[in-house]
Amino acid sequence: MRKFLSDPVWQGIGVFVAIIAIFATFNYSSCSKKIITNTPKEEIIVSDTIDLNKIRDSITKVEKTNAEIEKQKLFLEMTDRVLSNLDKTEYNEEDFDYWPSGGMRNIYSHAKSLVTYEMFLNTLPTSLYVSGPHTNKVLFLNSQNDFGHYNPETIKWIDEKITIYLNKDGNISRTKPLVDQYLKKQLTTYWLCYQYMRAYPSENTFLLTDYKEKINAGNLPDRYYYSIVWEGAEKFNFYKEISKYEFIDVNILCSAIYFWLRRQIDSTDDKFYNILNTIMKSYYPTEVFHFQNYIP
Repeated sequence: MRKFLSDPVWQGIGVFVAIIAIFATFNYSSCSKKIITNTPKEEIIVSDTIDLNKIRDSITKVEKTNAEIEKQKLFLEMTDRVLSNLDKTEYNEEDFDYWPSGGMRNIYSHAKSLVTYEMFLNTLPTSLYVSGPHTNKVLFLNSQNDFGHYNPETIKWIDEKITIYLNKDGNISRTKPLVDQYLKKQLTTYWLCYQYMRAYPSENTFLLTDYKEKINAGNLPDRYYYSIVWEGAEKFNFYKEISKYEFIDVNILCSAIYFWLRRQIDSTDDKFYNILNTIMKSYYPTEVFHFQNYIP
């Protein structure tokens, strides 16, 4: 607040807002004190009340708007930092590094060398999760029977900011070579997975019901996420259809399937799809058009 009020520009704005509030008060507020002029036929009553609450509200609104602008700026800078430096990431985990062919967790393990989890949270106006094992300091990625339930309002906000980033001239063409090399396979797999799971609702419901029952009972088996790789081609038509694309990696596919099941549980699947669809149509409009001709 002190820094804000010490800035010459914002001091000027604050004075202007205060003047407007004073004039508004003189015009509309009730009189707490009367000044009576001596006129022969009437009394002229003038209010000298200054509504300090209005001034405080005006300043608060300015501060809030300024904070929102700063959050957006930081988020856009963070997004650009990651997409512009995908070839400069570091990997410091004990697990095998599949980069650039790993799933979401592998991508995160690399991206956090450019933008940490805490840095990312600091760009958001609201909490990222509404429940789950994660905190504002640590992501607990090995929780067997629980997962982070995303805040729908935060995902909507991210969607809006991603759209702003992609609509800025030059951002797509400048970052596309690295996105092609490091993220295209994952983006396309997750996009196709969402489409095909929706195309086969009974199969989606079967998987969702089984997954929820095991999580709620606290007995999700080890390697459960990979069970669909072993039996998917025999049991699920959507899996067969997606597997026909030569670029599909089954490890990324199984990660995508359960990502979308979790998003259905926390009711953010449509919001995440909006983000993904915007990205796909921005970077790969021809591929999206082609895929849509084959999806049932």
